[in-house]
Amino acid sequence: MPIISFVASGHVLFMDAETRRPVACIRTSAGAGGLRQAHMSTPSPDETYVTVANQNGKLFERILTNYKTGAFVHDPAATLNRAADLAGLAVDFARAELAPQAGGCAGAVGCVLASVFAAMTGGTWSRLKACRNEGCRWAFYDESRNRSARWCSMQLCGNRTKTRAYRTRRARA
Repeated sequence: MPIISFVASGHVLFMDAETRRPVACIRTSAGAGGLRQAHMSTPSPDETYVTVANQNGKLFERILTNYKTGAFVHDPAATLNRAADLAGLAVDFARAELAPQAGGCAGAVGCVLASVFAAMTGGTWSRLKACRNEGCRWAFYDESRNRSARWCSMQLCGNRTKTRAYRTRRARA
């Protein structure tokens, strides 16, 4: 089945080879800076998925394909699974954790992925958030009872965000 990638819009078009008609059109995810681009789309050898590369948005994603049923869906875990493969994550039974076997950058990413996996299986993943202050965006652990924290620090980012909003409202009035 032919696949056409549209760099400018980030769409991946799946075509029927016999009729030359579109079967499905999937819009890729936004990458870094909000860029939606599809620089390259490559089917897997067994045609169960298509890999899409967004060079400028620094994004690599996978679309699961089922040509018989006409189902084409994003596989959001694919990027993390690929990073885990490159890091060589393996179970360390002595310490009861995942440990990267690779060194360098892949090993560093593997350490982060192992921590993410531990948080997901330990039930604390939902408490890890990104600060809503556009100038910050640091990751923080939400220790509030109702899990409603928005900023990494109320004294810094919370105060700055609220002051900025107040000044904007005052300027309009």
